[in-house]
Amino acid sequence: MSENDNITVLVADDKRATRTLISKVLKREGYNVVEAVNGLDVLHLVSSASPRIILMDLQMPEMDGLTACTHLKQSPRNKQIPVLAFTGMEAGDTIDKVFEAGAEDFIVKPMNWQELLYRIQRLLSMSKLQQEKIEAERRLNISYKELRHLSLRLLTAFEEERERIARDLHDEVGMALTTLKLDLQLMGEELIAGNSELRSRYLATIDLVQGAINSTRNTAGMLRPPALENEDFCSAAQGLVESIQARSALRIRFHCSDDCRQLTRIVSLALYRCLQEALTNVRRHSQATEVDINFEMGKDDVKLRIADNGVGFDVSAALSSDSLGLKGMRERVNLLAGSLQIHSRPEQGTLIIFTVPIGGVEQ
Repeated sequence: MSENDNITVLVADDKRATRTLISKVLKREGYNVVEAVNGLDVLHLVSSASPRIILMDLQMPEMDGLTACTHLKQSPRNKQIPVLAFTGMEAGDTIDKVFEAGAEDFIVKPMNWQELLYRIQRLLSMSKLQQEKIEAERRLNISYKELRHLSLRLLTAFEEERERIARDLHDEVGMALTTLKLDLQLMGEELIAGNSELRSRYLATIDLVQGAINSTRNTAGMLRPPALENEDFCSAAQGLVESIQARSALRIRFHCSDDCRQLTRIVSLALYRCLQEALTNVRRHSQATEVDINFEMGKDDVKLRIADNGVGFDVSAALSSDSLGLKGMRERVNLLAGSLQIHSRPEQGTLIIFTVPIGGVEQ
């Protein structure tokens, strides 16, 4: 049994003698051969015959080979079938037209049969490699989607765990500290009467407990902003901006003119975390005094722009380093099929643009 037995070759030529001769040569090599008399015949037979390769004369009545080839390559189903064109005319500009029409190769009559068989084998090998490449890309794309969905589920689980910890901090640790402060205040009136040294220590302890309460509330708020419970990114972002301004010398202008309540929970969380990380980087590294934040919603996506007047940095070096903050922001938007752009130069400030589809991706 020949390795060519399952390979069908469609041979198109209006001259029966040429078709017969080519068919004889191909059948001797084990190929299955289907014959067509013109370009229209090729277009009719290609679906039923399922050829692996098409040999087609350029000069045929009703529809010539160039026109037929153009139609074939415009069809998503048939464009992967390699076409070997041939003609008895002088080559001249014909070769350019053949390749413009989409044919993979060209041979001039009278043919050298060994050369013809070689070119057929070469085109079949190339076609097989192309099909394998397409299949590999398809499987890779499926694997990438599965990996992205898994990463999204892990990210969601991570955020849910943060929410649980924030709730425990607020409800248990926060309440315990508040109760301790009240108990200290009640006992203090009796214990410190007339004792100025004890009173000073008592007041310091009260301040320490109040500091612990404030720290617990701040940590709980950073872990899980209450405003995001209703998927209101703008409210949560405004709260974050006010919190950072209260603890730094930064002047932050936040502009959000659109109703962001239609954002999904995962998109709101991703944008909030990216904004949180970006502002943290500004405070720690940029030496900036002003930050402009603009949030806008388009038809299909949302954009979050963060610009500062700081010292800037080398973007390429930062992205290739171990900077977990930048990598974390990029991974978050990539998981949502979004993009991250960073424009920065030393002493010229930094602009960061997050673009994310409004609905994110299906989980």
